[in-house]
Amino acid sequence: MMMLRLRPVLTRVVLVVSVLAGGLALSATGARAAPATPQFGPAIDSLAAYVGQTTCDPTPKPGAIALRDLLEATYPATTPIAIGRDCSIGGTSEHKEGRAYDWGVNAFDPAQKAMATDLLTWLLATDAYGNVNAMARRLGIMYVIWNRQVWKSYGTNRGWQTYTGANPHTDHVHFSLSWDGANARTSWYTAAPKPAAGPTVHVSAAHSGLLLDLPWLGAHGDGVATYFSDGGWDQRWRIVTHPNGEVSFLTHDGNLALEVPGNNAYPGANLRVWAVNGSAAQRFRLEQIEPQEHRIVHPSSGLRLDVHAAGGAGDRLQLWSPVNVANQVFRFLPTVPWKSTIARSAAPTAHVSAAHSGLLLDLPWLGAHGDGVATYFSDGGWDQRWRIVTHPNGEVSFLTHDGNLALEVPGNNAYPGANLRVWAVNGSAAQRFRLEQIEPQEHRIVHPSSGLRLDVHAAGGAGDRLQLWSPVNVANQVFRLILTV
Repeated sequence: MMMLRLRPVLTRVVLVVSVLAGGLALSATGARAAPATPQFGPAIDSLAAYVGQTTCDPTPKPGAIALRDLLEATYPATTPIAIGRDCSIGGTSEHKEGRAYDWGVNAFDPAQKAMATDLLTWLLATDAYGNVNAMARRLGIMYVIWNRQVWKSYGTNRGWQTYTGANPHTDHVHFSLSWDGANARTSWYTAAPKPAAGPTVHVSAAHSGLLLDLPWLGAHGDGVATYFSDGGWDQRWRIVTHPNGEVSFLTHDGNLALEVPGNNAYPGANLRVWAVNGSAAQRFRLEQIEPQEHRIVHPSSGLRLDVHAAGGAGDRLQLWSPVNVANQVFRFLPTVPWKSTIARSAAPTAHVSAAHSGLLLDLPWLGAHGDGVATYFSDGGWDQRWRIVTHPNGEVSFLTHDGNLALEVPGNNAYPGANLRVWAVNGSAAQRFRLEQIEPQEHRIVHPSSGLRLDVHAAGGAGDRLQLWSPVNVANQVFRLILTV
């Protein structure tokens, strides 16, 4: 397995807070369970100015969702209440713009009151660089209301002040965010440590050979599913190891991490990517089965990562109870294209001829991603030229003349009658074959993962498709490799 130690260690700041007279009685010692805090430099956001509600769009904003999820992950015994609020309810409120969050803790419950104190201590602490109210600034907190008192980022010289609103806020803490905080534009999101430059990996579902994939390049909140290898950045992951041996799966740019939403783990919970925060929701444990095969466990719940359904493209990544099935097994494959390490001059092109008909393996026109393969009369075209590349273990891959596509068993889903195609080169088992020589230029071509052979369907006419079939002693499972130079 390729284990990458790429991201700075997530740590926790030592919290010391001095509260002005008349303010909340917050502990002056280190927080007991404060959120895991990335290492930041001295640069920090300004204290948020007051910008009250002026519009109405209660759709929860990304920063409010991230704050909710961070608190749920850190304090799972507490209750999330609400972010958005209907425009017809009550007076002016940032809830109506989706940028306020009510966190359910009770001031009359000693344990829950201690959690609120713990969090508020963390938010308002001075960091190692002398930045006061550091985490509140990095998260874009505009004001906080709790237990009949209010803290305002635009009035920090007054500390905690008496709150005289109708709701005493003894059963929840209210957070209102600046617009930068609401839209995840503050340094909590933009200055979080990135992994150092280094190789990425594909995470392949062992039962299908498909890769964990994001829609397009992946955005905050996107779900994760399996898809055919397409060579895109949305299928590249950085595996970062924490000091306790747990790992996080970051997107190729290090901005997002695979997570259990809100750390709310149950069989069937779908995974997503979210702003990196190092919380328990974004941490997993690898259980090695074979050198490149692992189960991936969510330590907080003991549930495993699991690919839903039978193994087709688009199957979602979810949590499930531990069972001994292949769709809970994953492989980590380097994403550096192996073809790029092979000089093309070392792999001259060849025709692959079906021995029983003399026709050549051919692609439609010049061949495109996903095209099927069939036999056709020799026409001198580039679409009948293949580069046969040998891997260290003796297996081979058949690349198109330009080296961009490879012959493959779709999804490595091998069965008699499965049609072959060309696909972006990824070096996976779906694109590897074994040559069994019969005569100097005659070979059977075997798919090692299944033991099935390449076979030309039907009697030998132009357009007969290339497929897999059970080994039988017939001429349409014999091929000649003829140099085109």
